[in-house]
Amino acid sequence: MIARMETIEISEHQVKLFNFLVSCKGWCTAVEAAESTKVAKRTARAHLIKFVRAGIVDQAELWPGHRYRLSGLAEKRNKALIQRLKQASEILTSVGNP
Repeated sequence: MIARMETIEISEHQVKLFNFLVSCKGWCTAVEAAESTKVAKRTARAHLIKFVRAGIVDQAELWPGHRYRLSGLAEKRNKALIQRLKQASEILTSVGNP
């Protein structure tokens, strides 16, 4: 059996999407997240799904597009990931990114 491994690295795209979700009031689509963060739609969707699996984002399965929001239980469910995303955001902001 292959163990599922979590990546230690946080990408700039993940930070942008996380910051968007933090500032978002309510539910948003992957397309809205992609357009707001200037991340490719497929990339945004893939990272949002990873966030859902990590327990920090809630997903509403609606048609024609799923909706996402930062979970109210994000800190409780995956405090380590939230801390890493916040730290990466601070670092990237200090060097002139996101």
